[in-house]
Amino acid sequence: MSTNDLMHHFTAALLESASRNGLASTLPLSLSTGKWNGADFVKAMHDLGHTLEDAFFGLARSRCPIGATRFGMEMMLLSGTLGEALDRYGRFYAVVTDGLTLNLEVRGATAQLVIDVPAPSNDPRFFLSEWYAARLLSLAHWLIGQEIPQMEVEFAHRRQLAPGAYTAVLGEKVHFDRPADRLVFPSRYLLRPVIRDIKDLKALALNDFDPEHRRTVNRSWSSLLKSSLRASLRGEAVMPTMEDLAREFGVCSQTLRRGLKAEGVSYREVKAEARQEVVLSKITDTSLTLGEISILAGFAESNGLVRAMRSWNGFSLTELRRSALDETDEPARD
Repeated sequence: MSTNDLMHHFTAALLESASRNGLASTLPLSLSTGKWNGADFVKAMHDLGHTLEDAFFGLARSRCPIGATRFGMEMMLLSGTLGEALDRYGRFYAVVTDGLTLNLEVRGATAQLVIDVPAPSNDPRFFLSEWYAARLLSLAHWLIGQEIPQMEVEFAHRRQLAPGAYTAVLGEKVHFDRPADRLVFPSRYLLRPVIRDIKDLKALALNDFDPEHRRTVNRSWSSLLKSSLRASLRGEAVMPTMEDLAREFGVCSQTLRRGLKAEGVSYREVKAEARQEVVLSKITDTSLTLGEISILAGFAESNGLVRAMRSWNGFSLTELRRSALDETDEPARD
């Protein structure tokens, strides 16, 4: 499953909006491959937004001035901390449009940025909630120059694509059928200072978002370790120990443990997430049996993955595969 699956979905939503607004002929976008890609999405977003003069692409109940989002980001850069920046961004949208609202809520150790898009009938693919989640996730990391570990993304609507389609853009902690559309993360990151300025914003060109070109941030220890663990699993190598990983990154194992503790995560949790990502990336590959996927995820036997699946999301491996293949006619191999 690649980033392009979600980009194809996003691009299709924009072209459908263009058609509903009688503008299909003004967007001469041709499909040269099997799916729209990140570059196609950027072009469709730019063309439709400027043609409609609407940053919501005709998908919300009211329009948002096309230059408003850039101005809103400039206002964020006047903030001292991430919390101030996100709160200011939400208050800015409350002034310029009623087509979308952003509310920052803090509940003890947890913060959540709630995305509310009224009148979802204008947006049958739920583009705005999914796109703004991806956009705000990237923007939050960029503002503080650091990945925020344990960031979760929740949507109120049902999942429309296979699970792996979302992980490349939104991470592995994506949940559907939840009470609201929101980003959930540790509230302590709201105190992190904003390190960007107007010069950085010009270089960022966030309106030309392409998830295949990630923003420059300092990766967290959990992210670095997870990347190494995924590579080991995909190469069918023995899972490295904490000491092996410490040698790989040129530090002592105690430094890694302290780093993970500061991020509020354990090595066991990071390893479980790496395994889960491998499962999600392979679950729709019907050339693989579930037993083969268990081996690729680093389990000696399928029963180990079955137990892990129950603890991850309450689904069995068979249920996850069948759910992921709902939109295809491919038979599942158990």
